[in-house]
Amino acid sequence: VAANLSGGQKRKLCVSMALIGGSTLILLDEPTAGMDPQARRDVEALLESVKGDRTVLLTTHYMDEAELLGDRIAIMVAGRVYCCGTPQFLKERFGGGYIMTIVAAEKAKVGDVAETLADLAGKYVQGAERGPVHGKQFEITLPKEREKDFPQLFEHLEKSKDALQISSFGLSLNTLEQVFLKVAESADPAASMLDLNERINRHKELIQALQVDRLEGSTLIFAQLCALITKRIIYYVRNRSQLIVQVLIPVGIALSCVYVSRGGLIKTAAEERTFSLETFGPSRIPVQMEANTSLVDAYLEVVSEAPPGSLIHKLGTNDTLDKWVHYLPKKMPPPGFGAIFAPSSITVLFSGRAFHSVPTAVNVFDNALLRAETGESNAGQMGELLGISLILALALMTSPIVIFLVEERVSKFSHQQSLTGVSLILFWAVTLFSDLVLYSLICACFVVVLVSFGIFQGYLEFLIVLLALYFWSCVIFIYFVSTIFSSPSRANVFLFIWQLAGAFGADMLIRSARMEAKGEQWVEDLRTRLLYAFPSFAFLNATMTLGEFSTKLGPPNNPRSLERSLMLWEWNYIGGLRFLCFGGSSARSIFIESENSYFEIA
Repeated sequence: VAANLSGGQKRKLCVSMALIGGSTLILLDEPTAGMDPQARRDVEALLESVKGDRTVLLTTHYMDEAELLGDRIAIMVAGRVYCCGTPQFLKERFGGGYIMTIVAAEKAKVGDVAETLADLAGKYVQGAERGPVHGKQFEITLPKEREKDFPQLFEHLEKSKDALQISSFGLSLNTLEQVFLKVAESADPAASMLDLNERINRHKELIQALQVDRLEGSTLIFAQLCALITKRIIYYVRNRSQLIVQVLIPVGIALSCVYVSRGGLIKTAAEERTFSLETFGPSRIPVQMEANTSLVDAYLEVVSEAPPGSLIHKLGTNDTLDKWVHYLPKKMPPPGFGAIFAPSSITVLFSGRAFHSVPTAVNVFDNALLRAETGESNAGQMGELLGISLILALALMTSPIVIFLVEERVSKFSHQQSLTGVSLILFWAVTLFSDLVLYSLICACFVVVLVSFGIFQGYLEFLIVLLALYFWSCVIFIYFVSTIFSSPSRANVFLFIWQLAGAFGADMLIRSARMEAKGEQWVEDLRTRLLYAFPSFAFLNATMTLGEFSTKLGPPNNPRSLERSLMLWEWNYIGGLRFLCFGGSSARSIFIESENSYFEIA
């Protein structure tokens, strides 16, 4: 059917096909060529109505059409773009200002009248120039910056029409057609003088330039790879605001959180427990409990960390220390230190025969006092603060990944790339590589911040594994979301909310369920399913556990810490990585059993 249409109707059909697809970028080459004037006006009105929501790039030789539709106009001369700008800018830059068109009287000599009027205009308006003569009509160009002198000239012309032998005159601004002619003349003044041989030679050079060796095989793939990477770099350079949100703000959040946690708002027992009882050796530790307080429990907890072979003797109110010493067996280990907790006083005991017994006994009591005052909950508080801040930072890091992909799909640029020979495998491989590089750089900044402040000391390898697993568990879902949304900002907001809601919503749900149904198995089953369903919740849970682990057990030079940290790498805890291929979070598998086994005080 289309073959039977006229040239103008075929052109209308092409314009309709370009607009009906809903593309945000439309390319039109001479869209109104071959149409009658009324059809041209209809197409121009249609393009004017749709250009508010779309980017329209069109070529035309109708200057009035370019002036009507173009927000920015580029003029090409001899195949090169010579100038580009708004219509007003081009008129001011290349136009001669205002054009006064004068019609000479019927019997007047146009040449003489034009000379007389040009001299007269020059007296009133400095810089006035005579233009071309067409029959009885001629033009005089008036500079735009001398507008204030125009009224005097017009008044003189109006009063002296008969004497000057003119019938009428009018004033208009320079047209785009005149700008185009002036640009073409200034760009290539000898273009009209080119003979046929020179034109043929130019075409020969163009044809010879196209006859180059085409890239094939691995060379072509490498060239496409370099082009895609270069395009991604240019994208980041041109979108600095997105790069700030994706890089600087997450690093700033992590830095602020670590600074707050180390600035005195959260006190933990890890630093105060750097003095180990291992140096004191096995010993007997008497503890007389005349008062049952939290300090007694804390003291018993601290002394329970004594070296293997140590014996803790709990003395009741009816027992006396003298009686205990009298019946004390003579075999090893000897008495080392101890304490008497009375209702109104506390007595710290030490052995005078042991080296450093006094500072060790005082240190044990200070640790117990600090633990009783701060409580074990503060260790978890630090892990929660770090987990929340890292989840917020990771959400800001990973969510903007979708913006580039949605823009590529909506603008049909990815489709254009595939038409030019770029394979989908190469496109997604470069996308994954560039996202991974940027993510790795930001995570490296996180690690540097944590190392600088001594956070997760001795356990950074576990945090690095968590960060790596979080990327792999999120990136597949992000790529999937990019195929659903048509708005980059909406896709970005959705992913940001999804990560935060998945983390904090699931955490609050599990906490509430544990309060309502203590010890119920279905709560733990629900928690396990949520851990695999929401990578952000798994990362939050794992980071909290890791923070609590490093805080309670201290640095890995502690034998208990070393033993438990080695357990993290066993298959029972790392084996859940197979769930990574399903897009769930495998990171939680490292710490899934931690809360029930790692932090039991022996």
